[in-house]
Amino acid sequence: MTMPSDAQSTAVILIVDDNPGDLRLAREVFEEAGVPAQVASAADGVDAVSMLRAVINGTVPAPVLVLLDINMPRMNGFEVLAFMKQQALLANIPVVMLSSSRRPADTARALELGAKDYLVKPESFDGYLELAASLVKYLPEG
Repeated sequence: MTMPSDAQSTAVILIVDDNPGDLRLAREVFEEAGVPAQVASAADGVDAVSMLRAVINGTVPAPVLVLLDINMPRMNGFEVLAFMKQQALLANIPVVMLSSSRRPADTARALELGAKDYLVKPESFDGYLELAASLVKYLPEG
């Protein structure tokens, strides 16, 4: 789990994914797209919940957006989403599921649990750039 060192002064996007390559790519894409936020990451659901508990305890700032993979070891994305929606301090943080799954049942479950959107991971860098640009709508203005 990594949190930007100067996260207090800028918006933070939390990306939860067990694939190190996807995490690295997301960081590059957000930087390349000029998204006005820093990227924090968690390698799986357990790490994400640990980071989110630190938000509840006031030791780290709350992310302004969470990108959440579904299929991860130890705790899946649906479980993390359910945890977040049960916590008053986390319930209103927009969560976008970002998964390789194209199953309609996964999309339906994510939206039922309170995700703002469900996106399939793009297959190209340009696709990721478009995705990053589309996520700006979830970031606070100013």
